[in-house]
Amino acid sequence: MTEPALFHKSHNPGGESILLIHGGFSDGTEWDGVWPLLAEHDYHLLIPDMPSHGNSVDIHPFEIDDTVRRLVELIKAEARGGVAHVVGISIGGHIAAALASQHPSCVLSLIVSGFNMFTPNLFTPLLPLLVYGVQRGSGFARQPFAEWDRFCRGLGSLALTRDVFNILISSRELHTITCRTLVIAATRPGVSGDNIDHSRRLFETVVAGNGSKAVQHRGMRHPWNEDEPKVFADMVKCWITAQELPDGFEILP
Repeated sequence: MTEPALFHKSHNPGGESILLIHGGFSDGTEWDGVWPLLAEHDYHLLIPDMPSHGNSVDIHPFEIDDTVRRLVELIKAEARGGVAHVVGISIGGHIAAALASQHPSCVLSLIVSGFNMFTPNLFTPLLPLLVYGVQRGSGFARQPFAEWDRFCRGLGSLALTRDVFNILISSRELHTITCRTLVIAATRPGVSGDNIDHSRRLFETVVAGNGSKAVQHRGMRHPWNEDEPKVFADMVKCWITAQELPDGFEILP
């Protein structure tokens, strides 16, 4: 029996390929403000819905290795030359980093924004149920950032919440990344700022000497691909073409 393929959209085929991997409790429409700006520069955009998300909601579970395997199949089948620049944000950044470490021959360059990974503790097994209950509560809290708003609109099941927490709160080993890599922390003050130490932790896995960088932007929030799609698209284009990043990005100390 053939397994179902990930739902995806392909825009502007024929150009150099970019794979855009969305965040948690979201889908490929998260990139609707970004991809047309990249297509203007003749890039081919591959935009999947990850397992348990969007139009791939019936593919279970949402797990790093299985998602990576499915995305590699997509790259080999549809990306130009069977390779792509890989861009991931939030949970999508975890997937992107794993894809680059496990299948370096498929990745031309890597961009990861909003990588946050927390150490498990005694309360970790309870957190998905607690968060699910709070987020399902009527007006318990305001929606401070994109993932919260999506969840409250019914875009996250309890099973998916558990899967997401298994990725975010984990003691798993991070493996070596050999391709040219940009790690970004969006550090505007507030509840939706990224953790610089977590970005540094990911960057420590990147092989030195190939032009890779770890940077922050103090004016951006965690879901800045939706907040500022033009800046995000400009950043992607600059990184792919080895140009200086747009104003506002600074090397992590």
